[in-house]
Amino acid sequence: WLGYFISPTPEEREKSKTPPRNKFAMLNLSNGDSLVIENVSAFNFNHDSKYLAMKRFASKEKESKGSDLVIRNLNTSQEHNFGNVAQYAWVDESSMIAMVIDADGKAGNGIQLFNPETCVLKVLDSEEAVYSGLRWREDNDDLAVFRSFENELYEGESQHVLVWKDLASK
Repeated sequence: WLGYFISPTPEEREKSKTPPRNKFAMLNLSNGDSLVIENVSAFNFNHDSKYLAMKRFASKEKESKGSDLVIRNLNTSQEHNFGNVAQYAWVDESSMIAMVIDADGKAGNGIQLFNPETCVLKVLDSEEAVYSGLRWREDNDDLAVFRSFENELYEGESQHVLVWKDLASK
């Protein structure tokens, strides 16, 4: 598979009252089939290109950074949609994807792990906090993230570093 963005033509830019967005396209390199999808701001294939993660543009009215993330099975075209995703990352050599959830009012914020092979979704942590810095350990299935929160004893935000080991075996 090949994924790429198509920029608006000069004519489309001229006609539009708001800045037009790029279109996302994907091309099946084995048979030449293609598909164009609107409102995609970023995309990533997993390690063996069986799955595609497509992040939608966030609404400008939202106070949080989250937007829809669509996981597409490229063999079956089955899609799974997750809302309020601020960050995401595939683990190396696996189909698991970790997601930072960032919702307005911090309702449901947390870290979720989805395996599209089994369609199992796990909530690893969820609190009224802000999560950031999502990282998989290179060539491993260990995950780390920062959880920021207000602590009345200190000025500014406090941070916890959360770590999970061997997530593929759990």
